[in-house]
Amino acid sequence: METRLVLLFDEFDVLADPKAQKAANSFFPYLRELLALDPIRLKFVFVLGRNVTDLSSIAMSLFKGTPSMRVSLLAEKDALGLIRLSEKNHSLEWSDEAVKRAWGLAHGHPYLTQVLCSQVWELAYEAHDQSPPVRPEDVETAAPQALEASRNTLEWLWGGLGRRSGW
Repeated sequence: METRLVLLFDEFDVLADPKAQKAANSFFPYLRELLALDPIRLKFVFVLGRNVTDLSSIAMSLFKGTPSMRVSLLAEKDALGLIRLSEKNHSLEWSDEAVKRAWGLAHGHPYLTQVLCSQVWELAYEAHDQSPPVRPEDVETAAPQALEASRNTLEWLWGGLGRRSGW
């Protein structure tokens, strides 16, 4: 089996901001060379938190002919799998009602689901050395902390929406 290296650039749009001249002048030409170097063994994943049309033209030129995939809300089945992920290593057990409550709060938003579950996990281990099953009230307790932990990301996303007439 052939080995491949995958480089993940999360929040790539921060680097690709039209005001980021250093990235445009130095990093993007280097990245363009890497993209062409060995496309079989060297793979890239660029994650954008905003619309691809917000990127500078130099950043956009990196993606010519590159396949893209829009990732949005998770299907309920996939979100429930993400919520119950901690059960695979037995670090946290979820009651069915707690899973339903987490789904009801985050409704499949990948980032919010992850942050909420992380806060539930943190609170469970703050209170106990070994975590009891997560109850719906544990999810409710974690929700305000998850929102606070997400504040910067949510403000950044909101700021990227721009003004719409009629709002």
